[in-house]
Amino acid sequence: MDLIAEWASTFSTYTGLEPWAFSVFLVVFGLQMSLGLVLVAGRGQLGQIVRQPVLWATVLAVFMVWRGLALPDWLANTTDLLAGLTIPLMLVTLYSTPSSKRAALPNARA
Repeated sequence: MDLIAEWASTFSTYTGLEPWAFSVFLVVFGLQMSLGLVLVAGRGQLGQIVRQPVLWATVLAVFMVWRGLALPDWLANTTDLLAGLTIPLMLVTLYSTPSSKRAALPNARA
């Protein structure tokens, strides 16, 4: 229990959020990425859950925060650039539909 309290206070120091927010995040996120995947898939296979990259990224991030490690500058900059591209790329893919796939309006004349 002391380890979780230490993680929560470290998380609070880096993010400015309350320490309980870290605990809630870990519990909810862990359930979504494990039990949630099993429920949606309809069958429980441990191998599928263990192969989820999001879980491994979370474990790595928690470890790095716990140990006080930081990303190298080049990797942090690259990650920031990719994060900044997320919403524009989502909008481009959302609004770039081929002209042959136009939505038909009800009661529209051809």
